[in-house]
Amino acid sequence: MNKKRAIIFRANHFDPVWRRCWDRPFYDDGRRFASYREIEAYYFDDAIESGEAFSCESAWTIRNYLKDRPEQTELLRRLCAEGRFELLGAGENIIDTNMPGSETLIRNLVIGLLWGREVLGETPRIPCFTDVFGSSCQLPQLVRECDMIPWIYQLDYNTPDRPVWIGKDGSAVVWGFPGNVARCYPCDRIPFGKHEPCPHCAGEGCPECGDRGFLPVYTAVLNVLPDPPEAEVLKCDLNGEEILPDRELTQHMAEFNSRSDGLRFEAGLMKSFLPYMKDYIALADRPPRELVSSKTENNPGQTGCYVSRIRIKQRERLNENLMAACETWDAILQDGLLHEELKDIWRDITLTCQHDAITGDHIDQASDELEDFGAGITDRLKAAADRIGTEGGGYTVYNHHGFEASFTAPAPEGHTRVYTQEGEPVPVYSDGTFLVRDMAGLSGRTYVTEEGEPQKPEIRGEG
Repeated sequence: MNKKRAIIFRANHFDPVWRRCWDRPFYDDGRRFASYREIEAYYFDDAIESGEAFSCESAWTIRNYLKDRPEQTELLRRLCAEGRFELLGAGENIIDTNMPGSETLIRNLVIGLLWGREVLGETPRIPCFTDVFGSSCQLPQLVRECDMIPWIYQLDYNTPDRPVWIGKDGSAVVWGFPGNVARCYPCDRIPFGKHEPCPHCAGEGCPECGDRGFLPVYTAVLNVLPDPPEAEVLKCDLNGEEILPDRELTQHMAEFNSRSDGLRFEAGLMKSFLPYMKDYIALADRPPRELVSSKTENNPGQTGCYVSRIRIKQRERLNENLMAACETWDAILQDGLLHEELKDIWRDITLTCQHDAITGDHIDQASDELEDFGAGITDRLKAAADRIGTEGGGYTVYNHHGFEASFTAPAPEGHTRVYTQEGEPVPVYSDGTFLVRDMAGLSGRTYVTEEGEPQKPEIRGEG
């Protein structure tokens, strides 16, 4: 009897913030709750130790893991080449697709894909938007423009009502799985369980918990033998939110292979299903009318949260606007000198846009962390802006209009004396601005600024 393939797919949905903080433990009733960064590192350690294939949805989690464990970089690169690890195409983070600006949607995706190519040696090509609250009509275009496979394997909450989703510009993708791929969860553990602090050490770490601070109560063990499906292949999901992987998966698959007459178990990746998806994916290039969704925008969505956490939203939008200004002037005035620094800040902005962050769908301790994190981004952007076009101690002002203009510009904070490059004093007003006279359109002019008593301002004339 020919056995059907049962492919074990392991890829935790790592939320950097939600029921925990990203990089801060928090305390409640004397117990220490580990951060997501800690738990995700243990997940990757255990998955690698198991020797079987596993996947990761976003660059943020695996990138920070390698920041903490750089010695694992070459190993993961080799596992990618051998087909035992893959980075899926969420981009840097799985961000909300409605509240951030369009530029952020693009940057998040592109930065994450390029990181995969540069560090892991493989550009992610399978789009990943799991658990996003509502889907922007720009996503199909982004998928196609980034040369990704036009197949979004999962959308949630408000979804297209047919297999083919056509976006705002006419770009088409398919979503979900066709009928020839069956799915199951072959584990009796709750996939969304939360690791409680270790009762022996209250989460601080001890021999009983292996110094992790929690007991591995929720482990995605292969322990429920599924029946052979009528479909061509069976997708066995062993994943969840923070549930740890099965370190004895090889042994458990061998046991199931000896017990099952109709299934052959093996560990695989999301791309393991592509051979079964060819006809389905081809629909995106020649979509039959009867299979096209009636919806272009899959909204409104819901976040499952009754609070707005408005300060996080306001801070994120402020940082987006500051970033746009920094990148514009960095490109115009100094040919992208700060490109790498600003790219690193872009990565951090995506955390504040993550689908459980900007939406307010997280615990109070995580909200405090995000507010501090966002404020730190603001400080870094302002510091970068102060350095743009200032070689030699100058302060450059740019006229973005296409015509000659006179206007006031803010002096650097604490600098109350301004001079032209020829040494002529420039009027500084009580509000900290100084007068720029008759600047040609689309041009810049550099001034010298210093601390000291302000020059006596002139009476403003017209312009």
